Amino acid sequence: MRNNRFAYGSGCFTCAICTRLTRDTGDNGGCGLCPQCYEICGLDNTVNDNGYEGAEKAQYVAECETLLAQAVKAGGDAAKIKKTNTFIWG
Repeated sequence: MRNNRFAYGSGCFTCAICTRLTRDTGDNGGCGLCPQCYEICGLDNTVNDNGYEGAEKAQYVAECETLLAQAVKAGGDAAKIKKTNTFIWG
């Protein structure tokens, strides 16, 4: 179950990838990423680790496109996100 609430006492920080202001939601391990960048990086890593291509990769790309749209809507930089996740958008 995903926690969509901000962690008590947490302040804002700048996402290390998309550079938007965000808060720790408690489900990203305090890694300095917004929730969308954290999820995209995980999916990018899955594609890399398993060598997915073609149709196998397409489902991950589609999920990442949805997350990318959410990040951009919240003020994230799409170009920076895509540049960081080269196995999805490379």
